[in-house]
Amino acid sequence: MLGSVHRVICAVALATSCKPPDVPPIAEPPGLELISPGVLPRVPIRYALAKGTKVTLSIDLDTKVAAADQTQASPPLHVTLDLAVDDVLPDGRMKLTSTVRSINASGDDASAAHETSVGSGAAGLAITSTLAPGGAIADVHATDQPLPEAAKAELAQVLGKFPQLAMPLPAVPIGIGAKWRTTLPFGGADQLALEAVTTVNVTGRAGTAFTYVLASELRGSDQTVVTDGTSVATTNISGSASGGGRIDLARFSLDTNQSWQLHAEMTTGSDRTPMTMTQTVRVSSH
Repeated sequence: MLGSVHRVICAVALATSCKPPDVPPIAEPPGLELISPGVLPRVPIRYALAKGTKVTLSIDLDTKVAAADQTQASPPLHVTLDLAVDDVLPDGRMKLTSTVRSINASGDDASAAHETSVGSGAAGLAITSTLAPGGAIADVHATDQPLPEAAKAELAQVLGKFPQLAMPLPAVPIGIGAKWRTTLPFGGADQLALEAVTTVNVTGRAGTAFTYVLASELRGSDQTVVTDGTSVATTNISGSASGGGRIDLARFSLDTNQSWQLHAEMTTGSDRTPMTMTQTVRVSSH
């Protein structure tokens, strides 16, 4: 399932006058291109959560797949994570622990019951990681906990998508109208190797919060994936996404929405089938 629990940021404004004069300029994060710094006044933004910060994230996913003349909708999936900042290292990196509170699916059919059963096996699982001031999540690991085989497969997808919870931030101060573009790997589409070219545009700012809109292009080269032991040639891959939201930079607080579509042709033997996958992702915090 292509889960684009889409990228989010959590940053605080830092006064440039606090930077010692002998510190070299901050480089742009890999894959980030600044298009415009926006209008004055501009403020620098970096991820800088205080030790002890806690927030609960709620993530809702709605997914549909259309292949040829058949359409299948997955049960709406609801994920709740408790995130805590355990420590802040001398270089500014933050050590995070995200604990799965619940994973469940809506609906009364067997598919929804299966997803909820798998999710219950992951409840209480803790995922540790580090968040760099520039917006990279690394060192993602799940703590040891016995899991059913089905839950292990779900966990592998969650770990692969986890770095997408943060958004790379421009190194320079920004204001309203700031715009930047990132080109980054985009995980979560089962085994498809994709990249996302995303343009973020800041539309407003009030105190430590700002609003934004984004647009993405999803792309991938022709490739072959193996699903349930069957090789599937995947060609003509393309897609797009759009969304926006509001983020409070003083804490990991966000309300965002994103919708996307992925198109491809799937060939097994002599059978070629056009496929379209759509998903809506909603993230809120409390």
